[in-house]
Amino acid sequence: MLTAHPAWATQNNSDSSIRTRVVPLVFSSDNTGVAYGLGGVSLGVGQPQAALFALGFTSKNDSKAVTVGAVNYQLPHLKRWYFSGFFYGSDIPQYGYFVNDIPGYAIRGNDSPFESQRTGVNTLTKRL
Repeated sequence: MLTAHPAWATQNNSDSSIRTRVVPLVFSSDNTGVAYGLGGVSLGVGQPQAALFALGFTSKNDSKAVTVGAVNYQLPHLKRWYFSGFFYGSDIPQYGYFVNDIPGYAIRGNDSPFESQRTGVNTLTKRL
């Protein structure tokens, strides 16, 4: 099992209101194969309740994804309105999906055939 200690980016920073953590990622799935990347979050950037985050990975089968976001930013002059925004982009060339109605399992047995196909998935999502 791979473990890592988070990087404490604010250890030597005199402004203790901003807290930043960065962690390495290593995982494997049927769709990506072995993948690696970084994830991070900064709390208190610009406003005490706000957060910025990012995560990205790449893999041995050329899959890649990135997501970035900003959450809980208070809009100027509107005390009860907050802004959050997310961006997600991915390219997974070996994405697998089921092609028959039964996904290959039954309640008491496994008598149905497992059929799947692979296709490429390229996604771009933005939400505010």
